[in-house]
Amino acid sequence: MISHYMQYEIEFNQLAQMLVDEADILIVFPDDEKCNISENLDQSIMDAVDQRCNEYVKSFKLLGLEWAYSGDEPLYLSVHSEGLSVSAIRRGYSYTSDPLDLRGEVVESTEGTCKQLPCYRQIDENWYIYLDD
Repeated sequence: MISHYMQYEIEFNQLAQMLVDEADILIVFPDDEKCNISENLDQSIMDAVDQRCNEYVKSFKLLGLEWAYSGDEPLYLSVHSEGLSVSAIRRGYSYTSDPLDLRGEVVESTEGTCKQLPCYRQIDENWYIYLDD
């Protein structure tokens, strides 16, 4: 996952900035090519965000992301990892501007060193790999 992030670092950061700037998008579903948008927005904002949905879907497909939750930080970008779906553990990327917002411990490695979930491994300034149940 780290090498994938490094390969697409610019795209990950652009996507994170878009999602942070438009935090009223709640979830992006790239397989269905749609986005859930908060109903609390006025119509002109909803229309503009709806047009951006295609950009989100393309970015998610390029980066191999399955879904995202935005709104309150941290922003979660989920990636399916083979073999983990059976054990009900998710692995993905998390972006946060404040590491104190992370709900869990930060570890050197997410492989066998997590005492409890979620746990995070920092891979870049604002980016973490997370393991969660």
